[in-house]
Amino acid sequence: MSTHEESWVVFQREVDDAAAMLRVDIGWAEEEHEGLDRPAIVEFSLPFAQVDPDTAGMAPVESELEGLADLEDQLAAAMDAAGGILVAVMSGLGSRRWVFYAGDGGAGETAAATLTHPRRSELELRVGDDPTWSLYHDFFLPDDDEMSVIANRGVFAALEQEGDIPERERPIEHLAYLPSQAAADQFATWARTSGFTVMSQFESEDAEEGMPSFGVEFSKVRPATPEAVMPDIEAATEEAERLDGFYDGWQTMPVTA
Repeated sequence: MSTHEESWVVFQREVDDAAAMLRVDIGWAEEEHEGLDRPAIVEFSLPFAQVDPDTAGMAPVESELEGLADLEDQLAAAMDAAGGILVAVMSGLGSRRWVFYAGDGGAGETAAATLTHPRRSELELRVGDDPTWSLYHDFFLPDDDEMSVIANRGVFAALEQEGDIPERERPIEHLAYLPSQAAADQFATWARTSGFTVMSQFESEDAEEGMPSFGVEFSKVRPATPEAVMPDIEAATEEAERLDGFYDGWQTMPVTA
């Protein structure tokens, strides 16, 4: 029995040389799909009646949004009743696409027959076999760069919820992991010459086998705005990866007065 907990993320990606917006439940990423008995992929798609010209094909005009949300609710409920689960939604190229996994492809037709949405007859239904959920893992899940963007956006959103005044300067603390003490020392030297203060260096006892375990905590006084923070993140990520390590995120205290 699955104990799945939903974990939806939203991010932008280029698909077929066009911009697309994806909403994906990454909570399935670590689960064993073979035991769920849902080897069929079921996809519904609907073209936008009118594309918002300011979104490069990623969204319809505002008057269409409520109807699409209602259709999604109907699809999710109908597929749930047929044993299916929604794992991803993609908007781009002038249409919206809903992706489910189910016990068999017939679940799609069963679900479609129960819809009451006025545009139900315009839905395109595609089904296929995907017992290992390869499309979910290889296409829909965000890659490392996309997850970094998602995580950074989450920090900014959390600060905003705390009433932060982003233009106020404060220490922005960063963390990177390197594969050896020598690499960590080299990274720390780079950080200092790049205007950061190195707060600490340590070896993590919790690192997974084969993963970089030598941590470097470093900071710089900055406003907590994307324009100020993102260049530092990008530079630290590049240097950590050059040394076969990885950048592991940032944090700061909210400034509310």
